[in-house]
Amino acid sequence: YIKDIGFLRFDDILKKRKGTSINKRKGITLFSFSPFSANVFLKIFKNIVKEGQNYKQYFSDKNKEGFAKLFLNTHKIFIKLAEKNKNTNFYLKFKFPDYLNDVKYKKILINFIKKVTGKDPKRIKNLILTNENSISLIKKSKNVISFNSTVIIESVACGVAPIIPIFDEAKGKYSENIFFKDDNHIVHFANTKGNFINLINLSLKNKIKLIENKKKINDFFKKYINFS
Repeated sequence: YIKDIGFLRFDDILKKRKGTSINKRKGITLFSFSPFSANVFLKIFKNIVKEGQNYKQYFSDKNKEGFAKLFLNTHKIFIKLAEKNKNTNFYLKFKFPDYLNDVKYKKILINFIKKVTGKDPKRIKNLILTNENSISLIKKSKNVISFNSTVIIESVACGVAPIIPIFDEAKGKYSENIFFKDDNHIVHFANTKGNFINLINLSLKNKIKLIENKKKINDFFKKYINFS
C-alpha cells in the first residue's frame, strides 16, 4: 500500500546546502558507473549474476557491449588528468565497495591505471580510490562527474554543478537512453572527449558553477523528488 518513496536523505541535504566555497575546494570526483544502465543490459546478464563478476570485462578494450567505450574513455581521461594536475585531488568513487575491498577486483583496477599512465597508482598521490559516501565527496569537490545516476540530483542539491559525459555510445547508438537530457540548463553535458577534457580543466579553474536561478533549480527538484 506504499504509493511512492522519496529520497529520504534529501530532507537533510536541502536544509544544509551552505558549505565550503567551491573556490576553496581542492577536489573533483568521478562517480564510476557501469557500462549497463537505462535498460541497456549485458547480453548474458541474469538477475542472479552479481555486477562485480563482470568487472574484468568493464575494464577491457574487448568489451563492446552497452556504454563500453564511454566507460573506458571517461575513466582514461579522468586518470590522465589526475596525473597532470598534481595539486588537485581526483577522487574515483566506486558503486560497490567490493571493487576496492576484494583483492581480485582491485588488482584489475590497479592494472588498468598502470596501462593508462604507465605508472603504479601509488605514485599518483592525488588519484584517490575511495568508497567514501557520495554526499561527503560532493561537498569537497569543485564539480562531480556522473552518468545516469541519482548522484546528479544529489550534486545539484549540494550546490555543485555536475558534468555528464555523453560521447561515444551515449551520443550514437544509445542516445535515447540518457537521463537528464532536458536539464542542460542545470547540468553540463560533454558530447565529445575534447569537450569533456575542457570541462574538467575549466572546473579546476573554478569556472564551472551551478546556476543561481532559484526557479530553475526548484523546477529541477520537483521533476525528480517527490515533495509531500
